[in-house]
Amino acid sequence: MKHDGGKLNFGTILTLIGAILAFSIGSGYSTGQEVVQFITSYGYKGILVGMVFLIIFGYSNYAYARAGYVGKFEKGVDVYRYFCGNIVGTIYDVFSVVFCYMSFIVMVGGAAATLQQQYAIPKYAGGLIITILAASTVILGLKSLVNIIGKIGPIIVIICTAVGIYALISDGGNIPTAVQKINSGEIKVMQASSNWLLAGGSYAGFCMLWFGGFMAKIGAENKRKEVTIAVITAAILNTLAIVVSGFALTANVEIIKDAQIPNLILVNKLMPIFAPIFAIVVFLAIYTTSVPLLWTATSRFAKEKSKEFYILTLILAIIGYFIALRVPFNKLLNFVYVINGYAGILLLGFIIVKNVRMRMSGKLELEEA
Repeated sequence: MKHDGGKLNFGTILTLIGAILAFSIGSGYSTGQEVVQFITSYGYKGILVGMVFLIIFGYSNYAYARAGYVGKFEKGVDVYRYFCGNIVGTIYDVFSVVFCYMSFIVMVGGAAATLQQQYAIPKYAGGLIITILAASTVILGLKSLVNIIGKIGPIIVIICTAVGIYALISDGGNIPTAVQKINSGEIKVMQASSNWLLAGGSYAGFCMLWFGGFMAKIGAENKRKEVTIAVITAAILNTLAIVVSGFALTANVEIIKDAQIPNLILVNKLMPIFAPIFAIVVFLAIYTTSVPLLWTATSRFAKEKSKEFYILTLILAIIGYFIALRVPFNKLLNFVYVINGYAGILLLGFIIVKNVRMRMSGKLELEEA
């Protein structure tokens, strides 16, 4: 982070908030599939899932950004070596890159499913559109990436949350009955984990593996106070959005329980005239997340703006496109997010231990001075 002298630039803060939100909403939140598996499926305990997510998401992103400020890493993924040491850090470095790439594949699948469900566009065509857009934006570089997604992100969150609030106002009275049916097993919904605590940890955990390199770079290139405000604000807004959306879908669980894109079912029920526009909003949300995920994978192996970077971006985008077409979106999301979420929880342990040791030795205060 840059020297903190001078006034805060609220334009920068809003852009950073937007970039963080845009990166985190992606296909899972905007489609509703992630929210159903991590919030709706736990009934009222979905609120506890949200609280666990808030704490871990906010803490880990601040820790990444501070580490980037201190370490000025050549590559953002070096943040894992900072927290875990060379051996484990290298394992996490490789694992996080693989996971980000797998998540990019999830985004392609989500975009294809969205366009197919709303517009009957063949999956191969919808997947191709998002693949081309993501690869093209990655080639522009990180600075352009943050500026682009930072401006789109807040708009998407506002729209998706507004849909959730409207659904709660219209159908909120259904929630007690819906929760009872979910808890009794009368209505079966795909669940992220066996209990709410693990689900909350897993939810934040997979985001941790997304955000390591991204937040370390942001921390190195911006003022500490501005990044801190952005991280805290984004974490609160993100949590409110997923909980509101989760209970909006709970109120309508009868009609969305088997849907690939639950939010589209919800909008078609409540505001059918708005559904075609909302499908575009979902698509844009997926786009804003797919770009930094693909960038993270490519930038690990090639220098940005080099010929190798451009070629690798295209190769990875094409491979991801073909894989995404072969697996149902909800199953793909469940497998990739949940399994990797547990790896994120383990990483959280390393971050806490590192920060506690440095705090006890006084080094943390020296680094932040």
